[in-house]
Amino acid sequence: MIADKKSYPSVTESGVTIFGIDNRVKIIILSLVVFFASQKLYFKTLYQINFPYSIDHALGLDYVYTYVKTGIFPFDEFFAPFSDSVHQLIFRLIKFDSHHKKWIEKKWLTIWLACTIVIGLIYYSQFPKDAAAQPNFLFLFTYDGFSFLVTFISSAFRLKYDFLMVSVGSISLALGSFCVYYFTIHKRNLKIALPWLLFLLVGIGGGLIADVGRGDLPMHYGNETYYIPISQFFQIGLLVLISLIILDIKKGPLHTRKKILLYFLLAVIVGHMILLIPSYYAGWLRGEHYFQLKTEDANCYSLSPKLNCIQSISHVGTQGVEALPMINFWIENKLSIFGDAVFNNKNLEEISYFEETWNKNNETSVGIGEIELINNIPIVGKRTVYVNEPLVIISGSILDEKEKQLDSVFLLVDDKPFIKFDNSAQSYSEWKIFFMSGYLENNCQLISIAGFKDNKNIRLNQEIELCKNNLP
Repeated sequence: MIADKKSYPSVTESGVTIFGIDNRVKIIILSLVVFFASQKLYFKTLYQINFPYSIDHALGLDYVYTYVKTGIFPFDEFFAPFSDSVHQLIFRLIKFDSHHKKWIEKKWLTIWLACTIVIGLIYYSQFPKDAAAQPNFLFLFTYDGFSFLVTFISSAFRLKYDFLMVSVGSISLALGSFCVYYFTIHKRNLKIALPWLLFLLVGIGGGLIADVGRGDLPMHYGNETYYIPISQFFQIGLLVLISLIILDIKKGPLHTRKKILLYFLLAVIVGHMILLIPSYYAGWLRGEHYFQLKTEDANCYSLSPKLNCIQSISHVGTQGVEALPMINFWIENKLSIFGDAVFNNKNLEEISYFEETWNKNNETSVGIGEIELINNIPIVGKRTVYVNEPLVIISGSILDEKEKQLDSVFLLVDDKPFIKFDNSAQSYSEWKIFFMSGYLENNCQLISIAGFKDNKNIRLNQEIELCKNNLP
Protein backbone atom coordinates (compact mmCIF):
# COMPACT_ATOMS: atom_id res chain seq x y z
CA MET A 1 0.00 0.00 0.00
CA ILE A 2 1.40 3.38 -1.05
CA ALA A 3 0.92 6.00 1.66
CA ASP A 4 0.99 9.72 1.12
CA LYS A 5 3.10 11.04 4.00
CA LYS A 6 1.59 14.49 3.64
CA SER A 7 -1.96 13.38 4.43
CA TYR A 8 -3.19 12.11 7.74
CA PRO A 9 -6.48 10.68 8.95
CA SER A 10 -8.85 13.43 10.02
CA VAL A 11 -12.51 14.15 10.65
CA THR A 12 -14.36 16.69 8.52
CA GLU A 13 -17.95 17.86 8.29
CA SER A 14 -18.75 15.21 5.68
CA GLY A 15 -17.00 12.20 7.10
CA VAL A 16 -13.66 10.62 7.95
CA THR A 17 -10.56 10.28 5.81
CA ILE A 18 -9.49 6.65 5.92
CA PHE A 19 -5.91 6.57 4.65
CA GLY A 20 -3.56 8.94 2.95
CA ILE A 21 -3.32 6.81 -0.19
CA ASP A 22 -3.33 7.37 -3.92
CA ASN A 23 -6.30 6.65 -6.16
CA ARG A 24 -4.97 3.24 -7.30
CA VAL A 25 -5.27 1.86 -3.79
CA LYS A 26 -8.57 3.66 -3.21
CA ILE A 27 -10.14 1.61 -5.99
CA ILE A 28 -9.40 -1.58 -4.03
CA ILE A 29 -11.17 -0.27 -0.96
CA LEU A 30 -14.00 1.19 -2.99
CA SER A 31 -14.76 -2.20 -4.53
CA LEU A 32 -16.07 -3.17 -1.09
CA VAL A 33 -18.21 -0.05 -0.91
CA VAL A 34 -19.66 -0.56 -4.39
CA PHE A 35 -20.57 -4.16 -3.54
CA PHE A 36 -22.82 -3.09 -0.71
CA ALA A 37 -24.00 0.08 -2.41
CA SER A 38 -25.36 -1.86 -5.39
CA GLN A 39 -27.55 -4.25 -3.39
CA LYS A 40 -30.87 -4.14 -1.62
CA LEU A 41 -30.76 -6.54 1.29
CA TYR A 42 -33.75 -7.51 3.34
CA PHE A 43 -32.76 -9.26 6.52
CA LYS A 44 -35.89 -11.09 7.66
CA THR A 45 -35.45 -12.15 11.25
CA LEU A 46 -38.64 -12.45 13.25
CA TYR A 47 -41.20 -13.84 10.79
CA GLN A 48 -43.53 -10.86 10.50
CA ILE A 49 -40.88 -8.28 11.34
CA ASN A 50 -38.61 -7.16 8.50
CA PHE A 51 -35.45 -5.11 9.07
CA PRO A 52 -34.62 -3.46 5.73
CA TYR A 53 -30.91 -3.09 5.06
CA SER A 54 -30.85 -1.28 1.72
CA ILE A 55 -28.27 0.94 0.09
CA ASP A 56 -29.33 2.71 -3.06
CA HIS A 57 -27.04 2.27 -6.06
CA ALA A 58 -27.11 5.97 -6.90
CA LEU A 59 -25.94 6.84 -3.41
CA GLY A 60 -23.20 4.25 -3.81
CA LEU A 61 -21.89 6.07 -6.87
CA ASP A 62 -21.93 9.28 -4.84
CA TYR A 63 -19.85 7.59 -2.10
CA VAL A 64 -17.30 6.50 -4.70
CA TYR A 65 -17.10 9.96 -6.26
CA THR A 66 -16.79 11.67 -2.86
CA TYR A 67 -14.07 9.33 -1.65
CA VAL A 68 -11.96 9.42 -4.83
CA LYS A 69 -12.15 13.19 -5.18
CA THR A 70 -11.73 14.18 -1.54
CA GLY A 71 -10.36 11.14 0.29
CA ILE A 72 -13.31 11.43 2.68
CA PHE A 73 -15.62 8.51 3.40
CA PRO A 74 -19.19 9.76 4.13
CA PHE A 75 -19.86 7.25 6.88
CA ASP A 76 -23.02 8.97 8.10
CA GLU A 77 -24.66 8.71 4.67
CA PHE A 78 -23.36 5.18 4.17
CA PHE A 79 -24.89 3.79 7.34
CA ALA A 80 -28.09 5.82 7.35
CA PRO A 81 -29.91 3.45 4.95
CA PHE A 82 -29.34 0.64 7.46
CA SER A 83 -31.88 2.34 9.68
CA ASP A 84 -35.48 3.39 9.46
CA SER A 85 -36.75 6.86 8.60
CA VAL A 86 -36.29 8.07 12.21
CA HIS A 87 -32.60 7.24 12.14
CA GLN A 88 -32.16 8.81 8.70
CA LEU A 89 -33.79 12.01 9.89
CA ILE A 90 -31.31 12.14 12.78
CA PHE A 91 -28.44 11.70 10.34
CA ARG A 92 -29.69 14.59 8.20
CA LEU A 93 -30.04 16.85 11.24
CA ILE A 94 -26.53 15.90 12.34
CA LYS A 95 -25.09 16.57 8.90
CA PHE A 96 -26.59 20.04 8.45
CA ASP A 97 -26.47 21.32 12.04
CA SER A 98 -23.29 23.36 11.94
CA HIS A 99 -23.96 25.13 15.26
CA HIS A 100 -23.30 22.03 17.34
CA LYS A 101 -20.71 20.38 15.14
CA LYS A 102 -18.16 19.71 17.87
CA TRP A 103 -20.74 18.23 20.24
CA ILE A 104 -22.26 16.07 17.53
CA GLU A 105 -18.89 14.60 16.52
CA LYS A 106 -18.73 13.04 19.98
CA LYS A 107 -22.38 12.21 20.57
CA TRP A 108 -24.01 11.24 17.27
CA LEU A 109 -23.15 7.55 17.56
CA THR A 110 -24.72 7.44 21.02
CA ILE A 111 -27.88 9.02 19.63
CA TRP A 112 -27.97 6.50 16.78
CA LEU A 113 -27.52 3.56 19.15
CA ALA A 114 -30.21 4.84 21.48
CA CYS A 115 -32.67 5.20 18.62
CA THR A 116 -31.75 1.70 17.42
CA ILE A 117 -32.65 0.26 20.81
CA VAL A 118 -35.91 2.22 21.00
CA ILE A 119 -37.01 1.19 17.50
CA GLY A 120 -36.06 -2.41 18.27
CA LEU A 121 -38.20 -2.38 21.41
CA ILE A 122 -41.12 -0.97 19.42
CA TYR A 123 -40.78 -3.79 16.86
CA TYR A 124 -40.57 -6.32 19.67
CA SER A 125 -43.66 -4.95 21.41
CA GLN A 126 -45.63 -5.40 18.18
CA PHE A 127 -44.60 -9.02 17.72
CA PRO A 128 -47.71 -11.28 17.77
CA LYS A 129 -47.88 -13.14 21.07
CA ASP A 130 -49.65 -16.11 19.50
CA ALA A 131 -46.91 -16.76 16.91
CA ALA A 132 -45.47 -20.28 16.85
CA ALA A 133 -41.92 -19.02 17.38
CA GLN A 134 -41.12 -16.18 19.76
CA PRO A 135 -37.92 -14.11 20.15
CA ASN A 136 -35.76 -15.84 22.73
CA PHE A 137 -33.39 -13.43 24.49
CA LEU A 138 -32.28 -16.07 26.99
CA PHE A 139 -30.91 -18.12 24.10
CA LEU A 140 -28.13 -15.53 23.76
CA PHE A 141 -26.69 -16.64 27.11
CA THR A 142 -26.41 -20.33 26.21
CA TYR A 143 -23.53 -22.08 24.46
CA ASP A 144 -25.75 -22.72 21.44
CA GLY A 145 -26.56 -19.02 21.30
CA PHE A 146 -22.85 -18.13 21.44
CA SER A 147 -22.09 -20.79 18.82
CA PHE A 148 -24.78 -19.34 16.52
CA LEU A 149 -23.38 -15.81 16.90
CA VAL A 150 -19.73 -16.66 16.19
CA THR A 151 -20.75 -18.96 13.31
CA PHE A 152 -22.77 -16.07 11.88
CA ILE A 153 -19.69 -13.84 12.05
CA SER A 154 -17.56 -16.43 10.21
CA SER A 155 -20.24 -17.57 7.73
CA ALA A 156 -18.35 -16.05 4.79
CA PHE A 157 -15.50 -18.55 5.20
CA ARG A 158 -17.58 -21.71 4.43
CA LEU A 159 -15.35 -24.05 6.43
CA LYS A 160 -16.24 -27.74 6.37
CA TYR A 161 -16.57 -28.50 10.07
CA ASP A 162 -18.75 -26.70 12.60
CA PHE A 163 -16.04 -26.50 15.25
CA LEU A 164 -13.79 -24.67 12.76
CA MET A 165 -16.53 -22.11 12.09
CA VAL A 166 -17.02 -21.62 15.84
CA SER A 167 -13.26 -21.33 16.40
CA VAL A 168 -12.72 -18.79 13.61
CA GLY A 169 -15.77 -16.81 14.71
CA SER A 170 -14.54 -16.74 18.32
CA ILE A 171 -11.09 -15.55 17.24
CA SER A 172 -12.72 -12.88 15.04
CA LEU A 173 -14.83 -11.71 17.97
CA ALA A 174 -11.73 -11.53 20.20
CA LEU A 175 -9.79 -9.59 17.55
CA GLY A 176 -12.73 -7.22 17.09
CA SER A 177 -12.79 -6.60 20.84
CA PHE A 178 -9.06 -5.92 20.77
CA CYS A 179 -9.50 -3.38 17.95
CA VAL A 180 -12.24 -1.61 19.91
CA TYR A 181 -9.98 -1.51 22.99
CA TYR A 182 -7.00 -0.29 20.95
CA PHE A 183 -8.75 2.73 19.43
CA THR A 184 -11.10 3.67 22.27
CA ILE A 185 -8.96 3.08 25.37
CA HIS A 186 -5.33 2.49 24.40
CA LYS A 187 -5.00 5.20 21.72
CA ARG A 188 -8.13 7.20 22.48
CA ASN A 189 -8.40 7.96 18.78
CA LEU A 190 -11.93 6.92 17.87
CA LYS A 191 -12.21 9.34 14.95
CA ILE A 192 -9.82 7.39 12.72
CA ALA A 193 -11.47 4.01 13.27
CA LEU A 194 -15.10 5.08 13.63
CA PRO A 195 -16.38 4.05 10.15
CA TRP A 196 -14.84 0.59 10.47
CA LEU A 197 -16.03 0.16 14.04
CA LEU A 198 -19.49 0.72 12.58
CA PHE A 199 -18.80 -2.18 10.23
CA LEU A 200 -18.17 -4.33 13.31
CA LEU A 201 -21.36 -2.98 14.87
CA VAL A 202 -23.50 -3.82 11.83
CA GLY A 203 -22.05 -7.34 11.62
CA ILE A 204 -22.42 -8.15 15.30
CA GLY A 205 -25.82 -6.44 15.43
CA GLY A 206 -27.12 -8.55 12.58
CA GLY A 207 -25.84 -11.66 14.33
CA LEU A 208 -27.57 -10.75 17.60
CA ILE A 209 -30.88 -10.07 15.84
CA ALA A 210 -30.71 -13.38 13.99
CA ASP A 211 -29.66 -15.14 17.18
CA VAL A 212 -32.65 -13.85 19.12
CA GLY A 213 -35.16 -14.46 16.34
CA ARG A 214 -33.97 -17.68 14.73
CA GLY A 215 -31.07 -19.13 16.68
CA ASP A 216 -33.14 -21.73 18.53
CA LEU A 217 -34.96 -22.98 15.42
CA PRO A 218 -34.17 -26.57 14.40
CA MET A 219 -31.49 -27.09 11.73
CA HIS A 220 -30.46 -23.43 11.96
CA TYR A 221 -26.83 -22.84 12.87
CA GLY A 222 -25.99 -19.34 11.61
CA ASN A 223 -23.97 -20.49 8.58
CA GLU A 224 -26.73 -19.99 6.01
CA THR A 225 -25.48 -18.23 2.89
CA TYR A 226 -28.09 -15.45 3.06
CA TYR A 227 -26.38 -14.20 6.24
CA ILE A 228 -23.10 -13.54 4.43
CA PRO A 229 -23.91 -10.01 3.09
CA ILE A 230 -24.43 -8.81 6.67
CA SER A 231 -21.85 -10.94 8.47
CA GLN A 232 -19.00 -9.97 6.17
CA PHE A 233 -19.33 -6.37 7.33
CA PHE A 234 -17.66 -7.59 10.51
CA GLN A 235 -14.77 -9.25 8.66
CA ILE A 236 -14.20 -6.27 6.35
CA GLY A 237 -14.19 -3.84 9.28
CA LEU A 238 -11.84 -6.15 11.19
CA LEU A 239 -9.31 -6.26 8.34
CA VAL A 240 -9.27 -2.49 7.93
CA LEU A 241 -8.91 -1.91 11.68
CA ILE A 242 -6.01 -4.36 11.83
CA SER A 243 -4.42 -2.52 8.91
CA LEU A 244 -4.81 0.77 10.77
CA ILE A 245 -3.15 -0.74 13.84
CA ILE A 246 -0.26 -2.01 11.69
CA LEU A 247 0.23 1.46 10.20
CA ASP A 248 0.11 3.00 13.67
CA ILE A 249 2.69 0.53 15.03
CA LYS A 250 5.11 1.21 12.16
CA LYS A 251 5.10 4.95 12.89
CA GLY A 252 7.13 4.60 16.08
CA PRO A 253 10.23 2.64 17.07
CA LEU A 254 9.76 -1.13 16.90
CA HIS A 255 10.69 -2.82 20.14
CA THR A 256 10.18 -6.53 20.81
CA ARG A 257 6.54 -6.36 21.95
CA LYS A 258 5.55 -4.19 18.99
CA LYS A 259 7.32 -6.54 16.58
CA ILE A 260 5.47 -9.53 18.01
CA LEU A 261 2.14 -7.70 17.71
CA LEU A 262 3.02 -6.54 14.20
CA TYR A 263 3.89 -10.04 12.97
CA PHE A 264 0.81 -11.47 14.67
CA LEU A 265 -1.48 -9.00 12.94
CA LEU A 266 0.19 -9.66 9.59
CA ALA A 267 -0.34 -13.37 10.20
CA VAL A 268 -4.03 -12.66 10.86
CA ILE A 269 -4.39 -10.96 7.48
CA VAL A 270 -2.58 -13.81 5.71
CA GLY A 271 -4.68 -16.36 7.61
CA HIS A 272 -7.82 -14.48 6.61
CA MET A 273 -6.89 -14.86 2.94
CA ILE A 274 -6.14 -18.56 3.39
CA LEU A 275 -9.44 -19.19 5.16
CA LEU A 276 -11.29 -17.60 2.24
CA ILE A 277 -10.05 -20.31 -0.14
CA PRO A 278 -12.80 -22.81 0.85
CA SER A 279 -15.43 -20.13 0.32
CA TYR A 280 -14.13 -19.58 -3.21
CA TYR A 281 -14.61 -23.22 -4.16
CA ALA A 282 -17.83 -23.49 -2.14
CA GLY A 283 -19.15 -20.51 -4.07
CA TRP A 284 -18.47 -22.19 -7.40
CA LEU A 285 -20.02 -25.47 -6.24
CA ARG A 286 -23.08 -23.73 -4.84
CA GLY A 287 -23.37 -21.62 -7.97
CA GLU A 288 -23.23 -24.75 -10.14
CA HIS A 289 -25.81 -26.45 -7.91
CA TYR A 290 -28.29 -23.58 -8.11
CA PHE A 291 -27.59 -23.14 -11.81
CA GLN A 292 -28.70 -26.74 -12.36
CA LEU A 293 -31.80 -26.20 -10.22
CA LYS A 294 -32.75 -23.01 -12.06
CA THR A 295 -32.06 -24.69 -15.40
CA GLU A 296 -34.42 -27.51 -14.46
CA ASP A 297 -37.04 -24.97 -13.42
CA ALA A 298 -36.65 -23.09 -16.69
CA ASN A 299 -36.91 -26.33 -18.69
CA CYS A 300 -40.39 -26.79 -17.26
CA TYR A 301 -41.46 -24.01 -19.64
CA SER A 302 -39.71 -25.52 -22.66
CA LEU A 303 -41.02 -28.11 -25.14
CA SER A 304 -39.14 -30.89 -23.35
CA PRO A 305 -40.47 -30.69 -19.77
CA LYS A 306 -40.49 -33.40 -17.13
CA LEU A 307 -43.91 -34.54 -16.01
CA ASN A 308 -43.24 -33.57 -12.38
CA CYS A 309 -42.99 -29.94 -13.52
CA ILE A 310 -46.78 -29.67 -13.50
CA GLN A 311 -46.80 -29.16 -9.74
CA SER A 312 -44.19 -26.38 -9.78
CA ILE A 313 -45.87 -24.57 -12.68
CA SER A 314 -49.25 -24.85 -10.98
CA HIS A 315 -47.65 -23.37 -7.85
CA VAL A 316 -46.33 -20.44 -9.92
CA GLY A 317 -49.85 -19.93 -11.21
CA THR A 318 -51.15 -19.54 -7.66
CA GLN A 319 -48.59 -16.82 -6.85
CA GLY A 320 -50.22 -14.31 -9.15
CA VAL A 321 -52.91 -14.22 -11.80
CA GLU A 322 -50.56 -12.69 -14.37
CA ALA A 323 -47.56 -15.01 -13.85
CA LEU A 324 -48.31 -17.72 -16.42
CA PRO A 325 -49.91 -15.36 -19.01
CA MET A 326 -46.76 -13.24 -18.78
CA ILE A 327 -44.60 -16.30 -19.54
CA ASN A 328 -46.84 -17.11 -22.51
CA PHE A 329 -46.37 -13.53 -23.71
CA TRP A 330 -42.60 -14.07 -23.62
CA ILE A 331 -42.98 -17.35 -25.52
CA GLU A 332 -45.20 -15.85 -28.22
CA ASN A 333 -42.86 -12.89 -28.74
CA LYS A 334 -39.63 -14.89 -28.29
CA LEU A 335 -38.45 -12.75 -25.40
CA SER A 336 -35.91 -13.54 -22.68
CA ILE A 337 -34.67 -17.16 -22.74
CA PHE A 338 -37.46 -18.10 -25.16
CA GLY A 339 -35.73 -16.15 -27.91
CA ASP A 340 -32.65 -18.35 -27.58
CA ALA A 341 -32.65 -21.25 -30.04
CA VAL A 342 -30.61 -23.34 -27.61
CA PHE A 343 -33.42 -23.23 -25.04
CA ASN A 344 -35.56 -25.72 -27.02
CA ASN A 345 -32.63 -27.52 -28.57
CA LYS A 346 -33.61 -30.86 -26.99
CA ASN A 347 -37.07 -30.59 -28.50
CA LEU A 348 -35.55 -29.94 -31.93
CA GLU A 349 -33.41 -33.05 -31.56
CA GLU A 350 -36.47 -35.12 -30.62
CA ILE A 351 -38.44 -33.78 -33.59
CA SER A 352 -35.51 -34.59 -35.89
CA TYR A 353 -35.38 -38.12 -34.44
CA PHE A 354 -39.13 -38.56 -35.05
CA GLU A 355 -38.97 -37.43 -38.67
CA GLU A 356 -35.92 -39.55 -39.42
CA THR A 357 -37.32 -42.68 -37.76
CA TRP A 358 -40.83 -42.25 -39.20
CA ASN A 359 -39.47 -41.96 -42.74
CA LYS A 360 -37.08 -44.87 -42.23
CA ASN A 361 -39.69 -47.35 -40.96
CA ASN A 362 -41.63 -49.13 -43.70
CA GLU A 363 -44.57 -50.33 -41.61
CA THR A 364 -47.23 -48.18 -39.95
CA SER A 365 -49.97 -49.63 -37.72
CA VAL A 366 -53.01 -48.23 -35.94
CA GLY A 367 -52.55 -48.25 -32.18
CA ILE A 368 -54.99 -48.98 -29.38
CA GLY A 369 -55.97 -46.04 -27.20
CA GLU A 370 -57.22 -42.48 -27.39
CA ILE A 371 -56.85 -38.92 -26.17
CA GLU A 372 -59.04 -38.88 -23.06
CA LEU A 373 -58.66 -35.50 -21.35
CA ILE A 374 -57.56 -32.00 -22.34
CA ASN A 375 -57.30 -29.69 -19.33
CA ASN A 376 -59.61 -32.10 -17.45
CA ILE A 377 -62.22 -31.85 -20.19
CA PRO A 378 -63.42 -35.35 -21.29
CA ILE A 379 -63.00 -35.86 -25.03
CA VAL A 380 -65.69 -38.51 -25.42
CA GLY A 381 -67.78 -37.68 -28.49
CA LYS A 382 -65.99 -34.36 -29.10
CA ARG A 383 -64.17 -33.26 -32.21
CA THR A 384 -63.30 -29.73 -31.10
CA VAL A 385 -61.90 -28.50 -27.76
CA TYR A 386 -61.44 -24.85 -26.85
CA VAL A 387 -58.46 -23.98 -24.62
CA ASN A 388 -58.17 -20.57 -23.03
CA GLU A 389 -55.93 -21.53 -20.10
CA PRO A 390 -52.20 -20.66 -20.02
CA LEU A 391 -51.27 -24.33 -19.52
CA VAL A 392 -52.33 -27.22 -21.78
CA ILE A 393 -52.46 -30.70 -20.19
CA ILE A 394 -53.34 -33.65 -22.43
CA SER A 395 -53.67 -37.25 -21.23
CA GLY A 396 -54.79 -40.58 -22.63
CA SER A 397 -53.55 -44.08 -23.41
CA ILE A 398 -51.81 -45.86 -26.29
CA LEU A 399 -50.56 -49.39 -27.06
CA ASP A 400 -49.58 -51.06 -30.29
CA GLU A 401 -51.88 -53.50 -32.08
CA LYS A 402 -50.53 -56.34 -29.88
CA GLU A 403 -51.29 -54.33 -26.72
CA LYS A 404 -47.62 -53.71 -25.96
CA GLN A 405 -46.13 -50.52 -24.56
CA LEU A 406 -44.56 -48.15 -27.08
CA ASP A 407 -40.90 -47.16 -26.99
CA SER A 408 -41.71 -43.44 -27.43
CA VAL A 409 -44.82 -41.31 -27.88
CA PHE A 410 -45.22 -37.93 -29.61
CA LEU A 411 -47.93 -35.33 -29.92
CA LEU A 412 -48.53 -34.24 -33.52
CA VAL A 413 -49.90 -30.81 -34.38
CA ASP A 414 -51.25 -30.47 -37.92
CA ASP A 415 -49.60 -33.80 -38.72
CA LYS A 416 -46.16 -32.58 -37.65
CA PRO A 417 -44.22 -33.68 -34.54
CA PHE A 418 -44.65 -31.10 -31.79
CA ILE A 419 -43.49 -32.54 -28.46
CA LYS A 420 -42.34 -35.86 -27.03
CA PHE A 421 -43.94 -37.36 -23.95
CA ASP A 422 -41.83 -37.83 -20.82
CA ASN A 423 -41.61 -41.62 -20.77
CA SER A 424 -39.80 -41.72 -17.42
CA ALA A 425 -42.99 -40.99 -15.50
CA GLN A 426 -45.53 -42.88 -17.65
CA SER A 427 -47.35 -46.07 -16.70
CA TYR A 428 -47.70 -49.08 -19.00
CA SER A 429 -50.28 -47.59 -21.36
CA GLU A 430 -51.32 -44.24 -19.92
CA TRP A 431 -49.52 -41.00 -20.73
CA LYS A 432 -49.77 -37.32 -19.87
CA ILE A 433 -48.04 -34.30 -21.35
CA PHE A 434 -48.24 -30.58 -20.74
CA PHE A 435 -46.86 -27.44 -22.34
CA MET A 436 -47.45 -23.69 -22.24
CA SER A 437 -50.22 -22.57 -24.56
CA GLY A 438 -47.95 -19.83 -25.90
CA TYR A 439 -46.35 -22.42 -28.18
CA LEU A 440 -49.65 -22.91 -30.05
CA GLU A 441 -50.95 -20.69 -32.81
CA ASN A 442 -53.90 -18.42 -32.03
CA ASN A 443 -56.28 -20.50 -34.13
CA CYS A 444 -57.54 -24.07 -34.42
CA GLN A 445 -55.10 -26.94 -35.05
CA LEU A 446 -55.49 -30.70 -35.37
CA ILE A 447 -53.70 -32.80 -32.77
CA SER A 448 -53.07 -36.53 -32.79
CA ILE A 449 -50.83 -39.12 -31.11
CA ALA A 450 -48.09 -41.25 -32.71
CA GLY A 451 -45.05 -43.22 -31.62
CA PHE A 452 -42.72 -46.12 -32.24
CA LYS A 453 -42.52 -49.75 -31.23
CA ASP A 454 -39.33 -51.55 -32.32
CA ASN A 455 -39.06 -50.69 -36.02
CA LYS A 456 -42.74 -49.91 -36.55
CA ASN A 457 -44.68 -46.66 -36.66
CA ILE A 458 -47.77 -46.54 -34.43
CA ARG A 459 -50.53 -43.96 -34.75
CA LEU A 460 -53.93 -43.51 -33.16
CA ASN A 461 -56.88 -43.22 -35.47
CA GLN A 462 -58.08 -40.06 -33.76
CA GLU A 463 -57.76 -36.35 -34.43
CA ILE A 464 -58.96 -33.57 -32.18
CA GLU A 465 -59.33 -29.94 -33.21
CA LEU A 466 -57.68 -27.82 -30.52
CA CYS A 467 -58.62 -24.15 -30.63
CA LYS A 468 -56.68 -21.55 -28.64
CA ASN A 469 -58.17 -18.19 -27.65
CA ASN A 470 -61.28 -18.91 -29.71
CA LEU A 471 -64.55 -19.04 -27.81
CA PRO A 472 -67.00 -21.76 -28.96
